[in-house]
Amino acid sequence: MTSTDSKPKPLRSNSRSPETAASATTKKSKSSSSSKDDAELVRLNVLLQELGVASRRKSDTLIEQGRVQIDGKIVRQLGSRVSQKSEVKVDGKLIAKIKKTNVVYVLHKPDKCLTSRSDPQGRPTIFDLTSTKKLASNIQSVGRLDFRSEGLLLLTDDGDLAYALTHPKFSVEKKYAVLITNKVTIEDIEKLRHGVKLDDGMAKPLAVRMGQKEKMGASSGQWVEIIVTEGRNRLIRRMMEHVGLQVNRLVRIGIGELSLPIKLAPGEISTVSAAELAYLTDIKQSMLQEVSKKAQVEISPQEKMVRKLRRKMSLNDVDYEDEKERRNAQAVTARRRKRADDELEKPTIKSEKKPAIQPKKSSIISKVTKEEPKSRVTKPATGAIKPKKTPIKSK
Repeated sequence: MTSTDSKPKPLRSNSRSPETAASATTKKSKSSSSSKDDAELVRLNVLLQELGVASRRKSDTLIEQGRVQIDGKIVRQLGSRVSQKSEVKVDGKLIAKIKKTNVVYVLHKPDKCLTSRSDPQGRPTIFDLTSTKKLASNIQSVGRLDFRSEGLLLLTDDGDLAYALTHPKFSVEKKYAVLITNKVTIEDIEKLRHGVKLDDGMAKPLAVRMGQKEKMGASSGQWVEIIVTEGRNRLIRRMMEHVGLQVNRLVRIGIGELSLPIKLAPGEISTVSAAELAYLTDIKQSMLQEVSKKAQVEISPQEKMVRKLRRKMSLNDVDYEDEKERRNAQAVTARRRKRADDELEKPTIKSEKKPAIQPKKSSIISKVTKEEPKSRVTKPATGAIKPKKTPIKSK
């Protein structure tokens, strides 16, 4: 075939027709408008908290009881998303919309009080203090300190900030000072640094160091400083008990770059400074950006596998040893099962059964019975006449 016979193929044009371009722009505008509408929608309990009605948990109770109206309609569904421009009524009263201004307070939590709003056992809480009684009902504590712990505690009405500061995946450091009554050795500090295995998983602090000694009557105590990023229940106390250390006092002295003010007495409250508020705002904004990115990007199965491998590679020494022992035990069990299966699958050689040789019956062998075998010779009965012997005459 010559070159004149072959016809040139038409080139593909990258330009779109006016109709398709117009439809694409309309779709883009619709998607952008819908994304804006979705951005304005918030959960109803979050909106009630922002308006100062109640905390999120109490707002859920109000919603379930049918006491909340949105644009004249009663809403009972938990997790409902509504527009921030909606008209909100609680118990028939219109809730005035105010400009959203979140507040953050610093509290020096005293000993022997809880961080919750109320306690079924009647124990005192931080909201029973004279400095916190006048705070709004939607202000909650950021994280928690147990009944016998004391020190730095943040109070705020900003749920996003509380989430960013308390969730372990955002790795906000919490610094504690622990007063130990018994002797603290370097081996104890090394055990804590390598991590300890508790009932609810491994606990490994970021840093542990020994502080100064303090007189405690006739004896002296040892201060230990420890930094963690988790907020599990009684985490520090359980870690100390695991290595045999007795805790006398537990004081939180820092959250991130915030530290407990020296002049703030136990039970007193103060507002954060402008620099501290800017620092907390940066933490919240970075958290919101990370959450929005995760919501937009769909993780592929390959990426999930890669992340899983990264988590495995980031195991510390104690976790690695535990994982190694578990895998070795699984391998031993698998070998035993395989050995048992192989023995079952081996062909069995059937041997021909030879007829059993039966012993010949003999008059000597008598059957075994409970009674003794009877003799064949019968004894003459008593009183029987014996036959007379006749002599044989010889011829």
